[in-house]
Amino acid sequence: MSNKQISQGDLGSFQTFMDIVETLHAPGGCPWDREQTHESLKRTLLEEAYEVLEAIDKGDPKGLSEELGDLLLQVAFHSVIAREAGEFSLTDVLTRINAVSYTHLRAHETSLHL
Repeated sequence: MSNKQISQGDLGSFQTFMDIVETLHAPGGCPWDREQTHESLKRTLLEEAYEVLEAIDKGDPKGLSEELGDLLLQVAFHSVIAREAGEFSLTDVLTRINAVSYTHLRAHETSLHL
């Protein structure tokens, strides 16, 4: 990823997002990113969550979009740290949320005419 040029079309890709996060955290990536742990990122995670709430309170859709991106970055970052520690991966996170979402969808299947 580090030598790859990113086109405007790639900027909307979740895979591009994850490639960037993983490159920053990889050996030879950003030293600050490499030093981070779940513990060291707790404050940042909380700040980003509060910034999402602030954008909602202000009725600021552009700000909300930006802050949700920052919050998603935290999720990705924690997932990369966990994967490197052998704890879990982003795939595990997505599998869990998709299972919960699917259960919720199935519970509303009749009312949604699915």
